[in-house]
Amino acid sequence: MAFDSVKAWIVVFAFAANAVTMGPMKCTGVFFLPFQLDLNATAKEASLVTSLIYGMYFFCGPIASVLSNRFGFKRTALLGGLIASVGTTVACLSPSIEVVYITLGIFIGFGSCLVLTPVYALVGQVFVDKRPLVNNIVSLGSALSAIPLGLLVQLWIDSYGWRGSVLLLGGIVLNSLLFVYLIKILSTQRGVVLRSKSRKLLNIELLRTVIFPAYCIACGLHMASMVCVSVYLVRFAQSLGISNYQAAGLTSIMGLVDIVLRPAVGYLTSIEKVGRVRVNRFVVLYVSMAVQAVTTLLLPFTRGYSEVVAVTVAYAACIGFCGALPITVLADLFGADKLPSTLGFRSFVVGTFSLATPPLIGIWVDIIGSYNVPFFASSAFSLAASFVLVLIHFLHGTSASDTGDVDST
Repeated sequence: MAFDSVKAWIVVFAFAANAVTMGPMKCTGVFFLPFQLDLNATAKEASLVTSLIYGMYFFCGPIASVLSNRFGFKRTALLGGLIASVGTTVACLSPSIEVVYITLGIFIGFGSCLVLTPVYALVGQVFVDKRPLVNNIVSLGSALSAIPLGLLVQLWIDSYGWRGSVLLLGGIVLNSLLFVYLIKILSTQRGVVLRSKSRKLLNIELLRTVIFPAYCIACGLHMASMVCVSVYLVRFAQSLGISNYQAAGLTSIMGLVDIVLRPAVGYLTSIEKVGRVRVNRFVVLYVSMAVQAVTTLLLPFTRGYSEVVAVTVAYAACIGFCGALPITVLADLFGADKLPSTLGFRSFVVGTFSLATPPLIGIWVDIIGSYNVPFFASSAFSLAASFVLVLIHFLHGTSASDTGDVDST
């Protein structure tokens, strides 16, 4: 097996690891109504489950970075897969929404963080010029798995209840151990280095710059906008009288659009020019966020299923254009060798936003009694994120498409 083939298989297994960890996370919005009905949860309480999943996934980024630098990426990812699968499986025994917070919320979020932070750091170090394309391929795993899971979870809920559904999801997450172990075997046999080049557990010098904290805040705002849609889209559709299966199918539609766009966008942002136009990854990123703000602003004004689907497709297209660009631009700006630390700090900020946003929005939903609020908030968050990136770009002369890296492939 040639060395290039080894790296290709690493991408395949990283794709699969993303599919079985992040994919189930994207489908937790389907549990919103069952939590309200079976556990007597309010909108704020039901939304906190998904909020904790995303929040812990990003909030624990620095912990994942420290563990990766201290014990190696392979051991950290294996530990994460075990934690995520156990937490998801045990969630079926939860007697109250508070226990669900711990099992389904904290465990799967923290475990997935320990899996995917090392995986993305590995991919970012192995590939340089092809980094945007590879990152998008890896992140495509969750979009692919979300297509069947959106409807499957609703089918499982109708057949086995929400408890049986999370038990089945736990079995899916358990497969992350296999894919991480396969990466471990390949790297050991073929000499791919999975450790950080830096001896520091965390590079705190990054916090002394203005650009890095500002970039992290922009990523946090953008994640807050996406979490709002992820948590409330299915419940919003149900509130319009749309059937449970049609509402759950919106998750599958977003995944399908993601699959179509991400490879194309990944390729386009991997080359220097399209015709005579120079490709600037930074510009693609903040323009996509700005257009996303428009699409989410339209959702509260939809009434029928076809209108909701049309706006959902437009929103998913914006997410597809963003793709894995936030991680790619992170490596472009601050270097691939610092990825374990930059991913950790960025994840902490993003986690703070994603953890706090849904329950705060849920309070307003409970007060006003309308599921339109999350989408107005999402639009504002996305627009603010785009504005911060524009400031970074023009005030500090950032050009994410210009890097001095040489492709290691």
